Amino acid sequence: MDSVILEYAICKWADRETASYLPINSINEHQTVDGKTVNMVFDAWGRQLGVPTFNYPRPPYEEDLRPSDDIKYYRFDPDDEHKVVVYRMTGYTKVLPSGGSTSELTQRVTSLESSLTSLESSLDAYVESIDELPTPSAENVGKIYLLTESHDDYREGKFYVCKKNGDSYVWEILIKGHPVGDCTHIVCFKMSDSTSVQLKWTDPKNPSSEGVDLAKWQKTIVVRKENSYPENESDGTVIVTSTVRDQYTSVAFTDTVPAASGTYYYGFFPITDDGIVTYSDGTSNRAVTSAITYNTLLDLTRSGELKNYMEVGASFSVEHSEFGELEIQVAGYDAVLPRALRYVAEDNSIVYIHGLNRTVGSVVYSDSDLETKLSDTISAVSGTFSIGNGTNGKESVPGQITVGGKNYICKAHSTVFLSRFLVPTTSGNTSHLTVQFDAPELEYGLSEDTTYQNNKEYYSYDGISDPVLLVAGTDYNVGDTISSAVYEKNHANRKSYGWNRWSKSGIRQYLNAIDNNWWESQNIFDTSPNVSSRQGFLKGFDSDFVDCLGKVLCKTAKNTIDAGGGFEYTEDTIFLPSYAEMFGNSLNSGYDGSQFSLCQTFTTNDDRKKCTKASSLTANPSYQHYWLRSPITGSVNYVYNVASSGASSYSYAYLAYGVAFACALI
Repeated sequence: MDSVILEYAICKWADRETASYLPINSINEHQTVDGKTVNMVFDAWGRQLGVPTFNYPRPPYEEDLRPSDDIKYYRFDPDDEHKVVVYRMTGYTKVLPSGGSTSELTQRVTSLESSLTSLESSLDAYVESIDELPTPSAENVGKIYLLTESHDDYREGKFYVCKKNGDSYVWEILIKGHPVGDCTHIVCFKMSDSTSVQLKWTDPKNPSSEGVDLAKWQKTIVVRKENSYPENESDGTVIVTSTVRDQYTSVAFTDTVPAASGTYYYGFFPITDDGIVTYSDGTSNRAVTSAITYNTLLDLTRSGELKNYMEVGASFSVEHSEFGELEIQVAGYDAVLPRALRYVAEDNSIVYIHGLNRTVGSVVYSDSDLETKLSDTISAVSGTFSIGNGTNGKESVPGQITVGGKNYICKAHSTVFLSRFLVPTTSGNTSHLTVQFDAPELEYGLSEDTTYQNNKEYYSYDGISDPVLLVAGTDYNVGDTISSAVYEKNHANRKSYGWNRWSKSGIRQYLNAIDNNWWESQNIFDTSPNVSSRQGFLKGFDSDFVDCLGKVLCKTAKNTIDAGGGFEYTEDTIFLPSYAEMFGNSLNSGYDGSQFSLCQTFTTNDDRKKCTKASSLTANPSYQHYWLRSPITGSVNYVYNVASSGASSYSYAYLAYGVAFACALI
């Protein structure tokens, strides 16, 4: 049998009018009431609480007494030594010090005597010497004895229980007092190459019954140990003793461990003001510096707390089946507009709305994939939540929405990552993968129009002879149904150099592809890029990592020549930074979002230069151009990139440059 915990037996008298403690000498004036002799109640420490003599606990316990007009105690259930039964001794609303009503006190004492009879029946025996305890044996297991000792002005009691100890039996003194409970929300965060461990936890609340504290938290001791979890507060190195409740709930405590490569175990030991320690049950009150999981990063992202653990620029590696370990670093927090905005109610229920559909009447979903619609739509919106990637800076979404009469608060937090190095051609290679932004296109493409349109040219073409321009009014009339194959002619620069529209680009398809044969024509002139024979880039990542990534609504400018100008949104899991996200100043009317926090730390072009990780370890790193997603809007074929010098540049879309990809936990 485990140690039985005797919970508090509390005797409390108070004056409701003043809500203050009655002086002991005042209560002691009521030494007798109608000649009654009253038995004693013992509290959790075994100290006697006499009635009506009221030998209150001596300091420091006097502060534990609180105003009340009841007397309460807890007793053991005689049929179950682990069960504690609560007794409330009925009283009146006021006890007068001197000159009070004796009938009032008489009724209290009568009620108390009745309750004491129940208390006595729950114990197996009273003894006044340890020698009076019976021989410990199988038939005495679970029996509880109260051993009392007389002192000058009070009697001290100790509770003993008979327990089996191996092959023998013993009397063991019960734990005095009540443990305060477990620490919760424990987070242990350590990057693999760091000696800093960040710890956060919530200290236990005082357990109570009917408004009465059963124990008082005083401090939490955190102990570190190598190879195994600490068994108690002395088993290892004490790294912190926190005496301020929840001091490390929001702001982490940082422990510096001896070595980055070691595994360290932590024990959290809450202690009451009586010195009662809460120990782990094998799963609670402990943490270990094991590998951080993607789900941990996602949970901390969604709570908005990851920024407290990983500063902008912090990096870690993700595994790719084709390219090996790819190192990514934090580029910013809440710096993109998620495809699915997450809203949480007070009861922790969650709903989602599309990032672009967020006004009254908009559709609400129960899942982040935006697949299952709820019957209720948004009935009201209020407040704002600022998210990056907006026009000329931040974009505002509703801070609160009302759905089905319930209010939901925006929790659309995200963590954006940017690859620290260029993607290599193969794992560990010093050379880098080169990808066309978009391949050179066809000169003629089969029209998808169903009727002849105004201000467009159409051609007849058999694939052998030169195409023949059809004349409006002669060969067709605007508005007529197109009944046979006709062709449209591409822009000459798209034919030679590719198209600069991110939403239709070959590189966007490749980065987000999860299959092998992933390429699909995006327009009537499209041709496959140079990487079309490779497996999709996204397919190569660990599925656990991919499951934690969210789709981002990337806002990108369009050229004014044949794409209509302005901007458009795309839903991307993997994307390239825009010009503004990299360099800060948008050259496209603010249609490229706002600069990532990481990029704001770049003070020179050298900070933006990239090569493969293997190349960075050589004496002469080979820095290369890498693509951005923003177009030169006055052309159909020029796209911005970062040059090998780290400066901004632009090039033909058909050129094959390096890849520094971005993604986001949402």
